[in-house]
Amino acid sequence: GLGFRQCDPESGAPLADKERVDMWKASAKPSGDGYGFTNFVHERLNSHNGTSKILPSDSRLRSDRAALQEGNSVEAQKYKTMLEEMQRAEKQKRTDAGESWSPKYFELAPDEKVFEGEYSTEECPFWKFKCRPEAEELIELRPDFLKNGKDLFCPWQYPDLHK
Repeated sequence: GLGFRQCDPESGAPLADKERVDMWKASAKPSGDGYGFTNFVHERLNSHNGTSKILPSDSRLRSDRAALQEGNSVEAQKYKTMLEEMQRAEKQKRTDAGESWSPKYFELAPDEKVFEGEYSTEECPFWKFKCRPEAEELIELRPDFLKNGKDLFCPWQYPDLHK
């Protein structure tokens, strides 16, 4: 686990009369998960509280990911191949139209300050928000999103290309 003990402000040495406080403890891996997803993934990232609004490009809606979560690697591979073909079709359409792609909500920030010991912006590019999504761009994350995500997932620049 990860924890701390209050230290002497002058020497930095841990104070013997202070108890260690645990900030985090590793939990056992979930049983029956052949893909190594942690409890955090199962309980937090993939949880649904009935009030979540997300972008239609959220990866939780991807059919290949849903199939993996349900333990169906054959279906996951089929969906992943379809997704890659759709990405290629988008790129071809952009190329044919002489258009370029850039992230809708983020932009590179090459001049961000980095601190000693951190990767440089050349080694690990830094991104920042250029705009936040508008409320009407968000969709309701339905309780059945694992089963119906493919109907909602839409990261496309040309959505009509994929109907």
